[in-house]
Amino acid sequence: MRKNNRFLYFFKNNIIPQKGMALLATLIFVFILTTLGIALLTMTRSDIKLSTLQEESTKAFYLAEAGVERAVNWLELRPYPPGSGDVPSSFKGTHEYEELNTGKYTVNLSLDIDPDSLVAKYVIETEGWIIRDDNSKSTRKIKTAVIITNFAEYAYFSDDERFPNNSNISGSSGYVGAKIWFTGNDTIGGKLHTNGQLHIVNIPEFYGKVTSAVDEYGNVQFFDFWGDAYAEDGSDFPGFNPEGNYELGVDIIPLPQYRNISDLDDEKSLQRIAGGSWNKSDIQAVQTSGDHVYVPNVAGPGSGVTGGIYIQGDANIELNVDGSAGTEGPNSEITIIQGGNTTIITSVMEPIVLPAGSTLNGVAAGGTTIPANTTLLKEAGDTYRNYGGITNGLLFIDGSINSLHGGNHKGKMTIASNESINITGDLLYESRNTNQGGVDVNELDMDLIEDSLGLIAAADMVIDGSAPYDIEVDAIIMALNTSFFFDRWKWDLKGTLSLLGGLIQYARGPVGTHSAGTKITGYSKNYNYDTRMANPAGGYLPPYFPTTGQYEKIYWKEIY
Repeated sequence: MRKNNRFLYFFKNNIIPQKGMALLATLIFVFILTTLGIALLTMTRSDIKLSTLQEESTKAFYLAEAGVERAVNWLELRPYPPGSGDVPSSFKGTHEYEELNTGKYTVNLSLDIDPDSLVAKYVIETEGWIIRDDNSKSTRKIKTAVIITNFAEYAYFSDDERFPNNSNISGSSGYVGAKIWFTGNDTIGGKLHTNGQLHIVNIPEFYGKVTSAVDEYGNVQFFDFWGDAYAEDGSDFPGFNPEGNYELGVDIIPLPQYRNISDLDDEKSLQRIAGGSWNKSDIQAVQTSGDHVYVPNVAGPGSGVTGGIYIQGDANIELNVDGSAGTEGPNSEITIIQGGNTTIITSVMEPIVLPAGSTLNGVAAGGTTIPANTTLLKEAGDTYRNYGGITNGLLFIDGSINSLHGGNHKGKMTIASNESINITGDLLYESRNTNQGGVDVNELDMDLIEDSLGLIAAADMVIDGSAPYDIEVDAIIMALNTSFFFDRWKWDLKGTLSLLGGLIQYARGPVGTHSAGTKITGYSKNYNYDTRMANPAGGYLPPYFPTTGQYEKIYWKEIY
């Protein structure tokens, strides 16, 4: 009995909670909940603030990216890659993007030329920022460099090295799809690329890097009738100079679509650029007006030019300089013949005096001096019209050029046709004649040549059967549908076709035939790369000559 009493005493004094314990537990629980609530509110506020900062930082980043796009867009709209002095001061200013409230960005564009490779890159540095209510800023900075990718870097380029399916190439029946070969008579003075397979007979000379999109399993095809056999990957072929300067299996390089030559809906098409201030409806009106030569301008004769030279209808064109027969004048002169009408357009860089009996813009003007920086247009007799300024260097013809030649092309110009161009004689740079007349094209000092010419045909580029025995063409040539070829390739025996520039074509066209590496008909090829084109920002590219149209980023980094 006494033992049970001791148990009850222990239970009452040790197991049953003492007075106040429930209240203490409640207070502790409330404290814990309050602490958790405050922590949760603090975390929420921090998350909101962090989210706001991240949003502001993201906006600042995209503002900085907008600066990069602004610079690249400006570059893409230039007629040729700008030099260091061509970047406008406006790029160093501040630009506001109103859709992002107080967001702004700065952009700086500069030119950097590698002293060894002479490859030009454009360095773009941008900063985007968002201004907060307390006037503090959220900023992001980007530095990137871009280079222009262009076709002018190639002495020779083709999409396919097989005979094209082209009804304009006479005598092609039975040849379509046949392989076209580089032979021992061929010299390629610069870089060569094809998206197809290379076919080589004998030992042509390749002085630049040779690339093909066909991989090592597709192989270079050598015609080894004389018993010499080369590795299918070309590793021991002596014609690749210097040794090993070739590569198989590179990426395909797509040709530009020829729609951008004459797409009226594209303001960047060559047709629209030549039209200057003309819009789509203006050009459509010209297309129904019959053959004629136009210099798009502000408000008629005497006003300023706004574009290039626009020719409606087929024409014959001669490139020359002004001056009497047998002499070289200071001004570029383009003679355009359409039927019985002859138009001569002179880019006046040094003043000239109109002859007696002349009329200028409908008024007697014999003895009148035409000042420099003027475009002068002469029609029948001594009838002239003048326009302030020099055209933008682009001549567009809505039709074919049936004859193109010229022994003295001066300046920088691009001629584009939405049909074909027939070359009937030499096309020589004036500075090549003046400084190095008689020098073989292989031995020219390119530093002495100041002129450049781009020829673009939406269809074919043709060496006419009337062309001389030996012919030299100083130009970057592009034939987009389909080829550059000699139209008497199968029948006439000619000498050498020398090209100073580059050749870009969709499908390789024929300029002659051979047997066992020996020429039978047509021309031997002597294709020399114009090394000035290796530096796109050097100022020598023909204006508006189609590049890939893109500036490629070579590096990108965020600056902290």
